[in-house]
Amino acid sequence: MRTASGETFQFGVLIPAVGQLSRPSGPGIPGIADFRAGLSTPPSGTTSTT
Repeated sequence: MRTASGETFQFGVLIPAVGQLSRPSGPGIPGIADFRAGLSTPPSGTTSTT
């Protein structure tokens, strides 16, 4: 990685934390809205601090 100031860093691991899993999305199964147990999703407004 090279910063805007020209510093260069090398890493052995890349963790692409781009947030595509931050919005819960249920499966597109017909009748899922009638499922009585509901879907398991994180609480609204939850953010990761790591």
